[in-house]
Amino acid sequence: MGPSFEAPARYVADNTAMLINLGQSMLAGAVVGRVIVVSSGAVYDASHDAPMDEAAPVGYSSPYVVSKVAVEGMARYYRGRGQDMVVARPFNHIGPGQGAGFLVPDLTSGLRHAMMSDGELAVGDLSTARDYTDVRDVVRAYRLMLDAELGHWVYNVCSGQARSGTEILAILQQNTATTSVRSTLDPSRIRPSDPRVVRGVSDRLHEATGWSPVIKLETSLRDYVQDSA
Repeated sequence: MGPSFEAPARYVADNTAMLINLGQSMLAGAVVGRVIVVSSGAVYDASHDAPMDEAAPVGYSSPYVVSKVAVEGMARYYRGRGQDMVVARPFNHIGPGQGAGFLVPDLTSGLRHAMMSDGELAVGDLSTARDYTDVRDVVRAYRLMLDAELGHWVYNVCSGQARSGTEILAILQQNTATTSVRSTLDPSRIRPSDPRVVRGVSDRLHEATGWSPVIKLETSLRDYVQDSA
């Protein structure tokens, strides 16, 4: 989401253009079948700590979020034109193959670098907690949504549990043999507007498809470390 503040027009234009091109192809008969439109759990107003289901209020915290809300609006428009579009709102992803710029990859690379240098890792506020789901569980949810009888047009994809950055760092240190690394708070990495806790509710998806996440956070982190070695 951070980079979207520097290029708001590009985020909104690119994300909506992709959906519009697909929707127009569906109207023309060039694309047939159900489309899962991937939005984000970040669209919710996370100014409170209550778990967020699909009826929770939407917020507009970044140009990225605005682009996702716009994409959802276009999906609803094409649904009104008779096209089978369903919106998924996944919360935070983790797992093997994740690239730099996210918490787990950045902490892992930082720990490895610290072991080879001064043994210190600069971090932001790791007391905040987020709802993490392994990417393999997320993909499985999308696959089930393609074939299920769905009574709604939007579905959360999430674990239903909030885990703190402190917990994640401790697990990563165990898996990278870097328990001797000391973490130090870097004030420049703190964003005062960040919500303390973000947690979703995926009951609607479970009732429609039977989906529940099966890969534990500890397994995701271990697999990421092994894959990135």
